[in-house]
Amino acid sequence: MVVLVLVTQRHEDRLSQHREQLILDLVVLSEQKAAKVIQLLEEFRRDNPLIHNRVDQEANDMAQPANTLSVSDAIREVHVQADQTMGRCVNSDLSGPSMGRHRGFNNNE
Repeated sequence: MVVLVLVTQRHEDRLSQHREQLILDLVVLSEQKAAKVIQLLEEFRRDNPLIHNRVDQEANDMAQPANTLSVSDAIREVHVQADQTMGRCVNSDLSGPSMGRHRGFNNNE
């Protein structure tokens, strides 16, 4: 009976980790798309002769996609600290197989 409960909990933990990874991947991808839209809008604004040209530093900052490597490192560190606090074994590959491997996903942008 105990084995069945442990196997079920382990399976649920794996599903939860996969779900969290998928959500993270979707958030990062959405952020990159939003940054691209801001870049395109700023380019359109600069190229349109009817619009007075000005520097919008906030738009320039928002047009830069987040550094996914530093985000994944920060998330990994939080998970390691949480696992150590709870006394569980630490999974060294929290980034999963899909982090940073989407089509068009470039960590250097």
